[in-house]
Amino acid sequence: MKKTILATMLLTIGFIHSSFSADPGERKRMDKTNPSAIKTLTVNADVTIVLTEGNNQQVNMIGDETFMKLVSFKQEGNKLTVAASKSRDYKSKGIIYVPAGSIETIRINSDAFVRSADILHTPHIRIAVNGVCKVHLYTMGKVDVDENHFYEVDYKSRNLLPPGYIAINGN
Repeated sequence: MKKTILATMLLTIGFIHSSFSADPGERKRMDKTNPSAIKTLTVNADVTIVLTEGNNQQVNMIGDETFMKLVSFKQEGNKLTVAASKSRDYKSKGIIYVPAGSIETIRINSDAFVRSADILHTPHIRIAVNGVCKVHLYTMGKVDVDENHFYEVDYKSRNLLPPGYIAINGN
């Protein structure tokens, strides 16, 4: 009798905890990727992408049911491509977290929002703009923006070091 009551209480506590710990409409997916091999990120969907420092995490998607069903990513060799099966604005529906430790090139072919979660230590990132998009990156390295004649790029850069500090490039 005591075992039954204890088991019932544990199941009830576990159910209550899982019910209140997450948004019921939010889903999470981590697919097998090789984050240290991602050199090129191509964004072909109107999504929010957050670049994270390091190579030890997997690509991670968090979002509502529609986002999880219609947005996907695929890694082929050193290229990671984010796409959607329907042309919609998914920026407020979910987030894709991508480890950026090895990323050299970002191609944005959509109305995406790409930002960094923290300061990236990638030495050089090239961004190719082929869509109306927003990019907010904090990086210790160099950023080159490739624009084409269809899109105007408003590029702003600022040094976040306190006055008197000098950044030393190890090259």
